[in-house]
Amino acid sequence: MSDLNKLNALYEKTKLSVFKAYLLWFLLGGFGAHYFYIKRSDLGTIGLVLLLSSFFGSVFVLIYCIYVLAGIFTIYPIVREYNIDLKEKLTSIEGKGDE
Repeated sequence: MSDLNKLNALYEKTKLSVFKAYLLWFLLGGFGAHYFYIKRSDLGTIGLVLLLSSFFGSVFVLIYCIYVLAGIFTIYPIVREYNIDLKEKLTSIEGKGDE
């Protein structure tokens, strides 16, 4: 197997799935699970904090609802950017191997 095939296989194994991220958002979005999956644990932690804060008043419930709905719009760009960065890193590894 050539180096290029190995890198492509590694990319396919490592890249994030938009479908999986949206599925996690739909099933466990209230806990921020989709953000943990897409390697944004900072946003996932914010979700958990907002979930716990929502027990203390309606303002926090509103903020929490906005957070959960924002996942619809943020998942695709974050996954796309992660996968592009991953491909660039793997391409740079391939380029270093040619030297």
